[in-house]
Amino acid sequence: MADPLPPRRARVTIHPQECSTASSVAQLMLTWEATDGGSGVNQGYVAFQSPGGFTIGWNTAFSGRPSPQSSTYNLAQYSYQGQYNASSGYCSDTTGKTTYLTPAQLASIYFIQTGVGSAGPPTINSVALIPRVINTSAGPVTVQVAVNVSTSQTSLN
Repeated sequence: MADPLPPRRARVTIHPQECSTASSVAQLMLTWEATDGGSGVNQGYVAFQSPGGFTIGWNTAFSGRPSPQSSTYNLAQYSYQGQYNASSGYCSDTTGKTTYLTPAQLASIYFIQTGVGSAGPPTINSVALIPRVINTSAGPVTVQVAVNVSTSQTSLN
C-alpha cells in the first residue's frame, strides 16, 4: 500500500527549557512525538535563532522507529544569553513526504540561556608577522602569524 500522506506533528518539547552555559556546556534534549500512517516517520528538524542572530540546526532521527524520539544538543559554554526561538522546522516520513511546522507551532518551541554569555562576536585585536621583513631569494622562509582575539569572556593569543 502506498503512503499518500506526510507525517503529522503531534508535539515537540525541549528540556530543560532554561539552561546556563556560564560554567560549562548545557545539554538540551529535543523530543518529537509524530505519527505517520504509512511508511513511518524518518526525521524531525528544528532550527533555532540565537539572540546573537545565528542559526542552530537540530535533527532528530526516527528511521521508522515509533514515536517519541529524542536527540541531544550541547550548547557551547558562554553561548549568547537570552531566548533561542524555533525559526523553522519539519517532519518527514521514510518516503520523503514532509510536513512543515506552522508559525503557531514554532512559537511554542524555545529555550532560554540564563548564564553569562558572549556579548558579541570575537574581536581581532592584533595580527603580527614574524619576521616582519623576509627575503626569499635564497629559498623558502618560515613566517609565523601571531593573532590576538578576544570575546567578552576571554582573550586568546
